Amino acid sequence: MIDVKQAVNLAVKYFTDLSTQGGIVFEEVELAQNGGNAHWLVTLSVPAPSSAALAALGIPRDYKIFQIDAENGKLESVKIRKL
Repeated sequence: MIDVKQAVNLAVKYFTDLSTQGGIVFEEVELAQNGGNAHWLVTLSVPAPSSAALAALGIPRDYKIFQIDAENGKLESVKIRKL
């Protein structure tokens, strides 16, 4: 089983492999069970594309949830988190 640190590092790696967007910030992590399978739900944020100039002020950001299999570290899904 991968630990929380590995899950966050994998989520960041997956994000940088899938996107050219920078300014990644770790937001939260949760270990969830789904039908006997454990998954890490890692939330990362990046500056919203339309407002990169405002990112320095801390607003606004887009949030992405990465679902990572806790046994093997495989990325299972990426979803937009709405606040």
